[in-house]
Amino acid sequence: MQKEIVIAGQRIGYTLERKRVKNINLRIRPDGSIYVSAAPFVPQSAIDRLILSNTQAVLAGIRRAEEIKARAGGDGEALIFGVRYPVEVCAGKKNTAELTPSAVCVTLKDMQDEAARGRALDKLLREECVRAVTDCCERVYPRFRELGVAWPEIRFRRMTGRWGSCQPARGVITFATGLVHARAECIEYVVTHEFCHFIHPDHSPAFHALMTRLMPDWKVRKKLLNETPIE
Repeated sequence: MQKEIVIAGQRIGYTLERKRVKNINLRIRPDGSIYVSAAPFVPQSAIDRLILSNTQAVLAGIRRAEEIKARAGGDGEALIFGVRYPVEVCAGKKNTAELTPSAVCVTLKDMQDEAARGRALDKLLREECVRAVTDCCERVYPRFRELGVAWPEIRFRRMTGRWGSCQPARGVITFATGLVHARAECIEYVVTHEFCHFIHPDHSPAFHALMTRLMPDWKVRKKLLNETPIE
């Protein structure tokens, strides 16, 4: 649902999602939009207090998005594997998007078609995510094969509350397509985390001990991942 709050005299809109989470989660997305998730029982006043306590970060995120959009000629930016690329839109015979070393190039039959622009960019981001995460799974898997884990079915879907999930009984790992925004070392952390659930389905001390044995710096990577917008 859409909400509004007044910050420093500005009326700022944000998206509020009620879901089963332990804490109130506030995220400032690369485009400057604000997303909050909170449990159904959390009062609106508590949510407003959290946002107001992060006034500087909220305003800085909005300002940064506006500056990037202005520098990119009004076409915005895309966060891909920890790198912010300007989005460049040009006219062409079909709607496509391509990642180059310096920018994301979106070609549109109608340059005013924002829906087509969004679909082309989303398709590119999903493809990049599937490629990178699948490659990472293939690199990480041999260590788990030695532990008796069979190669799982790898799935992808849009998630707003988690980066991945594992279903040990079904042999399935599902990854968030939002991992396209995360750095390579964070993706490796998520992949290792989900594979560890085939050995320990919960987050018991044994699970964390296995994580530490396989990835001694996993806590550092997790902290870095928490700074990445998930969408």
